[in-house]
Amino acid sequence: MRNGETQPNNERLYDLSALLLRAGNAVSVLLLTAGMVLTLWYKSRADIHSHSLLNAWHRLLRADPSGFLEVGLQMIILTPVIASLAIGVYALAHRQRSLLIPSLLVIGGLALSLWIGIAW
Repeated sequence: MRNGETQPNNERLYDLSALLLRAGNAVSVLLLTAGMVLTLWYKSRADIHSHSLLNAWHRLLRADPSGFLEVGLQMIILTPVIASLAIGVYALAHRQRSLLIPSLLVIGGLALSLWIGIAW
């Protein structure tokens, strides 16, 4: 590949990853804010902590304040995972090993931290 052809693709990759990170952070901030407002509104304690991603989403759908808070925290963790997966898919599609190996390491580290955070 010529150097001129890779530059526009790298700009698209940068724009996509920046968009994913901004959108994920915005959604998590909205969920956390809604959870705090609902907790104050209902004067309830948000002391429920589930060890299942699915239980948190069920509580979110029931408009339980702890569901909003927990899913908001999950979104903070899942946002860089999704961005790293997008970079990994891009690297596979364009056969760029220099992008693939670091993205796999980041995905592995984030998955390990997610597993540790939920399991303990």
